[in-house]
Order: sequence, then C-alpha cells, then structure tokens
Amino acid sequence: MQTKKNFKLIFGLGNPKKEFLFSRHNIGFLFLDFLAENLTLKKWQRGKGFFYQKGTVGKREIVLVKNGFFMNEAGLSLKKAKDFFKVKNKEILIIQDDSDIPFGKFKFSCQKGSAGHRGIESIFKILRRKDFCRLRLGVRKTTKEGKHLKAEKYILEPFNQKEITLLPEIFQKTLDIIF
Repeated sequence: MQTKKNFKLIFGLGNPKKEFLFSRHNIGFLFLDFLAENLTLKKWQRGKGFFYQKGTVGKREIVLVKNGFFMNEAGLSLKKAKDFFKVKNKEILIIQDDSDIPFGKFKFSCQKGSAGHRGIESIFKILRRKDFCRLRLGVRKTTKEGKHLKAEKYILEPFNQKEITLLPEIFQKTLDIIF
C-alpha cells in the first residue's frame, strides 16, 4: 500500500487556457498555485508539454507540475513530466476535481478507477498503469432542492465568489496528506 508522504511529483489536472482558470475542472491547478505560494516558490517554468516549479519541503525535493495540454490529453503531459524528472508512479500524486464529492470535501485514494474522469482516463491509457495516488477534491454542484447535477452541466463553470474564498481553507486541510 502506498504511503502518503513520499511524493516527489505533484501533478495538478486542469486546462491551460485562461478562460478555464477558475473553473471547477481546474481545481488541480488552483491547488498547485496555493502550494507554490505557501512554499514560496517563485515562477512557473515551461517544460515540453507541462509547466513546473521545483522546491523543497524539509529535506525532500518536490516538483509541482501542471499539465500543458487539455484535460483529455493529461496522460501525455504526465508521461513527459514523469520521464523528464525520472520519478516512479508511486512517487506521483495527482490532484484532480471530483464531481461525485461535495464541494469542500476531499478523498485520498490509490490504484482506483477513473469514475469517468477523462483526465484520469487519459493518464491510465498513456501510462498503461494505475499504480499512483490521487487527491480528489470535491466540486459537486447541487440544485436548490439538493439534487446532484450532471458534471457536464457545470464542470467548466467558474466557482462562485464564496467558493473561491473557501478554497484556501479547503486546500490547507489536505496538506497533511502530502507532507
């Protein structure tokens, strides 16, 4: 079983275009921006098919990586970063949105299926393995009556202002999983 605190590469799922910056689908990017700010990393650098920042936590070196392609091609981006930084699957943590989890909640899982997430499916297809861990951040949106909406109806919508102000608090609660 994968231990939680030995990750060397933290890969955030999202779409690289500015119009998606604050969308629910980009919560992986927003999480990495939060980490970079809190670890006082300086500037995103461009790799071939990805963006990254390197830093240290205690004595451990880590790399934060954002995919450089659209969500459905995230596997290609992760493969390029994995090869470039020479990390094993067990040293990778993927940060993703999860429409089955209510906003504000999160789950840590390893070696699980994609549950229909196209970015994760792309990673499975390109890496041909599932032996990595994921931090699944809830983005579920419900109606006023509390009914769960279909993800395709809202996943590319931006977070509302109240949700944006809550993101740092939510992200802070997850840090013991990573560090």
